[in-house]
Amino acid sequence: MNYMKIAAVLAVSITVACLAHTGLSAQNQQQEKPKSVEEMAAEQADLLGERLGLEYWQVFYVDSILTANFKGMEEDIKRLGESRVSMESIYFEVQDRWAEKTDSAFMKLFNEEQWKKYMSSGARKAKKERDRRAKERMQSNLELQERMGEGKL
Repeated sequence: MNYMKIAAVLAVSITVACLAHTGLSAQNQQQEKPKSVEEMAAEQADLLGERLGLEYWQVFYVDSILTANFKGMEEDIKRLGESRVSMESIYFEVQDRWAEKTDSAFMKLFNEEQWKKYMSSGARKAKKERDRRAKERMQSNLELQERMGEGKL
């Protein structure tokens, strides 16, 4: 699997998780050239600013947070791709880790009303999905440890 394709898919997934629907049709997405991390972050920051009623300085911080986290996730995914990692679950784990960092930073930045709007805009559903995957990973790890302890591996 091409790691740049995976990076693009995961970046889009985080964007969708943060903002629900952006209103772009699939046809428009295919015709446009891929956007840079900075462009995606700026667009998402502006959308969040409008939807949540953010102050100008908050939009600046949202843009900075998204840019840093998108770049960090992109670098992690690139390393996985260069290492020839093909397990989809590992890529989702990277995506989830960066989404958690983003949510944590946003929670510190937003006031209570803004946080509630953010969570109701799709972030709550994305958080539940991340939590479900984390629980599955933990259960899988426990089962693996039990089998190793029993000498079944």
